[in-house]
Amino acid sequence: MDNQDQQALHVIGWQNNKVVACARICPPLSVYREPSIGRVAVKMEDRGSGFGRQLFKRALEETLRQYPNQKIKIQAQVYLEEFYKSFGFVTISEPYPDVGVMHVDMIFNP
Repeated sequence: MDNQDQQALHVIGWQNNKVVACARICPPLSVYREPSIGRVAVKMEDRGSGFGRQLFKRALEETLRQYPNQKIKIQAQVYLEEFYKSFGFVTISEPYPDVGVMHVDMIFNP
């Protein structure tokens, strides 16, 4: 948790009464100037099941509903760049390290 969680909308993926995936939607001017989706996570044993795709699709839909006609910015781990491109995000930065993991900034323009 960090200081963004209190104002974020949390998207939770459940299966058999267990949390398997999560993400948060942060409003504009909190993390970035734009609304953002972050902290996307899927339980290790459930990766590859499609939960991440379902959860991110739902988070993107809700972000667009909450903030219509606004760009959405994310920070993506480099190895997931193609995953986010499949939703229409475009890379807008060179790779950079964050907490020892390479990331890029990406933007979605509705």
